[in-house]
Amino acid sequence: MLTRNGTALLVAQPGSTRGVIDWNSFSIGKRNSVMFDNGSGATLNRVTAGSPSAILGSLNATGSVYLINSQGIVVGPSGVVSTGGRFVATTLDLRNDAFANGDDALTLSGKSNASVINLGRISSSGGDVFLIARHRPFLARLQHFVKRGDQFEIFFAHEFVHDDRRARRR
Repeated sequence: MLTRNGTALLVAQPGSTRGVIDWNSFSIGKRNSVMFDNGSGATLNRVTAGSPSAILGSLNATGSVYLINSQGIVVGPSGVVSTGGRFVATTLDLRNDAFANGDDALTLSGKSNASVINLGRISSSGGDVFLIARHRPFLARLQHFVKRGDQFEIFFAHEFVHDDRRARRR
């Protein structure tokens, strides 16, 4: 359920631990915000059109957020990402059924040459942070990560398998 209130967008995921949303575009302008009220669950956001995602405002979640855009993802200097669970930003794709089923091992793969760039702040109070792209150039300002979860990882791979017991790249 989507609710807009001025410059804020609330994405509520009641009664479900996992949700999948396909967006034509997904960007957050400066002084705008998106809040995922997904409990301790997870929301997969896949961008299907041909433009990169720019996070210049605030992206918040009570649970985990996966942002997939094969055209690239930029968390700009004014961008803030804060999740209660895992945050994954990637140019690789993930099967909906594997995500929705809560499979222990999730395989992300693809041929995108786009980047994941962080110039803002990314924090997770109860999960991991993963930034995954297939190729360089890739930029991450590591001093801008406020990490309280288990691990923070940057990966370059054409295929990435995330297993809650371990993560590996190919």
